Amino acid sequence: MQSLSPNFDSYRAVYVDPMPLPMIESIPEFAALTTLLREHSLSDIVYKVLGGSPLAYSNFKWHVEVKWLAEQCEGGTTKDEVTAMVRDYLHDRLCDALDHLQNTRFTYSSSTRDIVRVMQDLQVTSVCTSDLYYNHNLRLSAPNMLLHQTPHHHIEPCSQALKLLIARY
Repeated sequence: MQSLSPNFDSYRAVYVDPMPLPMIESIPEFAALTTLLREHSLSDIVYKVLGGSPLAYSNFKWHVEVKWLAEQCEGGTTKDEVTAMVRDYLHDRLCDALDHLQNTRFTYSSSTRDIVRVMQDLQVTSVCTSDLYYNHNLRLSAPNMLLHQTPHHHIEPCSQALKLLIARY
């Protein structure tokens, strides 16, 4: 039986600043995905929903590869099929984000609901933690799958899809 060292961190969060689209597209692991999206004029809309998160692109790449292989086995894909595949994936991400946002009344603390309300009132998707505390007497409760605090002391939605919805909801 193995035991963990007392210095072992069982959980460590790593924050990566969102990357601009050219940086995402320059990642070698995304070369085939980038080519596919550019060929079908879909890279901008995918970036709007997924944002600059390499993890979001990695998940998307896995989904596309699984679907793509299934389609290739059935005789190839057309532009309409690629567009439908991407549309369905982005639709699912936006629906998941909308579910999270609509369920803030039931599954999240009152402070989370109030922070979302402040963001919507101010028409922003990122709020300084000190502003929330001093001007609204709010702090982010943890754990939280809707909002997170960045190393830059801002609170923002956990995904780009949530950012889009909070800005327009």
